[in-house]
Amino acid sequence: MNDNEALMPQDPAETLPPEAMDLETILEEYRRRQMIEHLTGPVISVALHLIVMVFCFFFLAADKKGEGSGAEFKAVTVMPKSIEKPPEEKKLEELQEKFNEPVPTMEKPSLTDNTSVSENGGALGDFSDGPPSSNDGGEMDTVLEVKMSSSALKISGIYGGRRDSGRMGALRRYGSQKGTGIPKTEEAVLKALRWLKEHQSEDGSWSQTHPLSMSGLALLCFLAHNELADSKEFGNTVSKAMVYLTDRMNNVGEGKPAHDGADGHAYGHAIATYALAEAYGMTKNPTLKPVMEKGLAVIVAGQQPCGGWDYNYKKEARWDTSFAGWQIQALKAGFLAGSDNAQLPAALQNSLGFLQKSAYKGGRFHYASSEDRQAPHMQGVGSLCLQLLGQKDAQETKSALRWVKENITVIWNDEKRTVSNLSVNFDPYGWYYHTQAMFYAGTAYWNDWEKQFSKELVRGQASDGHWDAPPKRGGERAEGGEHEPYYATTLCCLMLEVYYRFLPSFRLDIKEDHKDGAAKISDLIE
Repeated sequence: MNDNEALMPQDPAETLPPEAMDLETILEEYRRRQMIEHLTGPVISVALHLIVMVFCFFFLAADKKGEGSGAEFKAVTVMPKSIEKPPEEKKLEELQEKFNEPVPTMEKPSLTDNTSVSENGGALGDFSDGPPSSNDGGEMDTVLEVKMSSSALKISGIYGGRRDSGRMGALRRYGSQKGTGIPKTEEAVLKALRWLKEHQSEDGSWSQTHPLSMSGLALLCFLAHNELADSKEFGNTVSKAMVYLTDRMNNVGEGKPAHDGADGHAYGHAIATYALAEAYGMTKNPTLKPVMEKGLAVIVAGQQPCGGWDYNYKKEARWDTSFAGWQIQALKAGFLAGSDNAQLPAALQNSLGFLQKSAYKGGRFHYASSEDRQAPHMQGVGSLCLQLLGQKDAQETKSALRWVKENITVIWNDEKRTVSNLSVNFDPYGWYYHTQAMFYAGTAYWNDWEKQFSKELVRGQASDGHWDAPPKRGGERAEGGEHEPYYATTLCCLMLEVYYRFLPSFRLDIKEDHKDGAAKISDLIE
């Protein structure tokens, strides 16, 4: 090798051994492939962006060109076809618009602080599967204490027993007809509700001669079973009944009572007000509030100075315990629903004085001031109303309850009729009051009464679900008017719903006023 050849750079391929040359080739190929792989993604992305930009350019150009061509494109919103609502629902909406007003916050009843309420609305521990004891007459006192409070009304607590779970629990605890299935009393209730549904008129009423009172009683039956406007089976029936009663009350002049065509006494006004107040209490539907207030105002204004009431709300010397009973029930329902009527508490207080000082004389409740007659049925009216006013332990209450327990028996076909001496000879009227009074009195009274009344009512029900008046002495059918099947059916249905309609100690508790010693409804506010 000469000097020139030694100074010239040599080719690596010539200087490296063959194995090193192969390794370098492989590495070079690997680097090339790696570069291609890293560049592929960005290149594709750039290409796609270019394609999109070109597409947008041509689209915009075409759009601008179309503007000059006069072609128009409009976005059309297709609205779904509205579903036609039932006429009853439309009517309720119209009435709600007519009387659309905010419901003010009222001082309303609530549960006492020591009462726990479950999610389904009933008081925890209210019900058990075991039968009630006959010596725990006071145990019903502790189930629910209903008192006024400045807080909102806990409707679920008062009406919690009406729900499905509450009904079955109450029937198990307070009913004698045990079994794994639905008790016979509840089967009878469902049959009665279905009969009422089938026999409701198109305008939402029942009966042609006494539509106001019969429609009020029928609505109370459905409400007691927690059947409201959204009920799957009875919702339409309930809605029509509410519309009918609302229309009837709206069509009456201010300060005047609503009347049935054949009722010259205005029983229908109190019964309709009772039903509307309970409906408003359960639903808080503002449509119902004005008519409830209108009905309550007539009752309050029609109270006599003695605290009682007479037919057509006359303020003469005569008073009538039977007529007063419905007024007190209506006022009670309005009070619990949160009525705005400032005179309502005083009216309830005055009714308490009437029951104890005027209606009760000689150890019994009398029918009317003009009659010296201690009517058997009035013992139930007086004792129930006193219980609802918080006077369960009053002398008058206990005296009437003892008399009922010792003298009244529920026999559907009683040939002797030794007790029922009312001219109408219609026992379900008296039984309606007796059943509730015995229920609230405690198990010492309730157990024996429940066994006889539930069996006899189930036995007296017709196969289609309605009741007629019980036979008169000798087995003859009592003569009654066109309204009789509705009257008997609603009263019997309400009796069989007593297990869960209100929890056992449902009443208004009255406390002593420390200033003058007088019991006042207003003192219920805590």
